[in-house]
Amino acid sequence: RKQKNKKRKRGNIARNSGGTRNKKAQPQQQPHSDVSYQFVALDCEMVGYGRKGINSMLARCSLVTIDDDSGKVKVLYDTYVKPTKHVTDYRTQWSGVTKEHLESDAAVTFEVCRSKVRKLLNPSDIHTDDGDEGESKIVILVGHALKNDFQVLRYYHPRSLTRDTAMYKPFMRQVRKRMLPHKLSYLCEEHLGITIQNNDCTIEIDKDTHEEDDDETGDGHSSIEDAAATLLLYRHVSDEWEKSLGYPLQRQR
Repeated sequence: RKQKNKKRKRGNIARNSGGTRNKKAQPQQQPHSDVSYQFVALDCEMVGYGRKGINSMLARCSLVTIDDDSGKVKVLYDTYVKPTKHVTDYRTQWSGVTKEHLESDAAVTFEVCRSKVRKLLNPSDIHTDDGDEGESKIVILVGHALKNDFQVLRYYHPRSLTRDTAMYKPFMRQVRKRMLPHKLSYLCEEHLGITIQNNDCTIEIDKDTHEEDDDETGDGHSSIEDAAATLLLYRHVSDEWEKSLGYPLQRQR
């Protein structure tokens, strides 16, 4: 009986520590030694469907990054998206989206847009000519209230690889005992000294990566402008932000 009890105890210890009996412990996978990070910002514009247009649906999607050499904003992807349901409110005064945008030949289907976004935000490892693994690229996704963009895109980026300017505590305001986000336009004025969403934005966009349409200078937001603004905000406080997280990106190198 004593021998049986000893065997049971040893088995329980193995199970409680995450191990298995009579099996060699598997070595933990080490992070890739050659890792590079690309900081990309996402912003989506939505239109409404259903009664009074209270439900949101993807209408435009933009991904941007900043060129380290020129400091200019480069547009990685920007497209209008064909509606999957009947639109009852284009929200043009906020979204800048019109019926003509979504019915144009340039608009893509939701599936095409989502597939492109997934590929851009999840680049595969770069392989060398001799077949060996080279540098692994990881995308750090920046945005403002990203949960709204994720919901309409039906895409979710790893939480450890997202930087949301609506959820960064130094960018938030306290109302009684709650911490609430500021508007993106307020944060840009307060921390960057620039105005957005008023058709007089001074953010420099690389024209080689984006040709502005005449309609873009009208009412509403520009998803390119808003995405670029979040990336500039992150870069403005990136040292403090990463320090507050314990420099996780350095640990993964």
